[in-house]
Amino acid sequence: MTQTRNRRPPVTTPPTLVQANETPTPRSPRAVRRVPRITVEFSCLLCSRDFGVLVCTALPVCGAVTIQQPGGFHIEVTVEQLPFLRCASCGGSILPTEITREEVRLERRIDWSEDRPRVGRPPKWLAEQRRKNGQERHGS
Repeated sequence: MTQTRNRRPPVTTPPTLVQANETPTPRSPRAVRRVPRITVEFSCLLCSRDFGVLVCTALPVCGAVTIQQPGGFHIEVTVEQLPFLRCASCGGSILPTEITREEVRLERRIDWSEDRPRVGRPPKWLAEQRRKNGQERHGS
């Protein structure tokens, strides 16, 4: 006969309430997103030749994946076909040799046409300040 206990979930703190008059903090125009990038390098088990590189954002992947081979070639295979890949040179099994995970920064594109140099005479206060700084440099 098995015994069962009546277990209650642990007591947690009550959720915090957000008041309606609070406004969320505005995002800066130069906000940066960080996304994960996982790089899987494949090579032959027998001859140790590089087979290709798979780049994705999460593991495990599903569906079709694209493997970038040396020389600029791309192979599109399904995930179910990955264990059956063979080396073109010796016919050996292809295995993942190195798996690297890193964070990649995605930034907003900068429109350099909006950030052009100003044309014309500088304001009087700036010209006066530059003139004073120039005299102090030459006077010392």
